[in-house]
Amino acid sequence: MMVLTITSALALFVLIALSTAIFFVAKRFKLPYTVLLVFVGLLLVPIVNMPYLNKLFGFLGDSHHIIRAKLVICTQRQTL
Repeated sequence: MMVLTITSALALFVLIALSTAIFFVAKRFKLPYTVLLVFVGLLLVPIVNMPYLNKLFGFLGDSHHIIRAKLVICTQRQTL
């Protein structure tokens, strides 16, 4: 069972808002949206892992641990 936590909902909202902003920036500067989206995504990974920005953007990096833990719990329940 997949449960949507506050952390994952906030991460989803921020990523959708960021992709919307990237769309308008790409349109303004006449750049391909997908190329700019990949570029910002590659920049987002080190930004999230910086220690002094971890408190601000830490929820973006934590959501995959929550999902992975829930998947492990679900698979353990199925094997029992």
